[in-house]
Amino acid sequence: HRDLHSFPTRRSSDLTDSTLIKYGLEKDAKVDITIFDLKGNIITKLVSAFKSAGHYETYFNVVNIPSGTYLCKMSINNNAELTRKILVTR
Repeated sequence: HRDLHSFPTRRSSDLTDSTLIKYGLEKDAKVDITIFDLKGNIITKLVSAFKSAGHYETYFNVVNIPSGTYLCKMSINNNAELTRKILVTR
């Protein structure tokens, strides 16, 4: 019913300004992808939209993000599905 092949633990460095996040849906669904710091504060919402079945990409721009570990949480139809770490280093 859903194909969440995306975000393995990602590393962003000063050589890259963004981290690519890929995901796929087997059925139409409401998708939310949110980046949090380790204290649970929302850093940014990358996606908050209804999407048709298919494969998608989005980017987490880290240009103004301090070094550290962040969590990328993906929710499908308001159900938390997947959380991965993103390490930003400078």
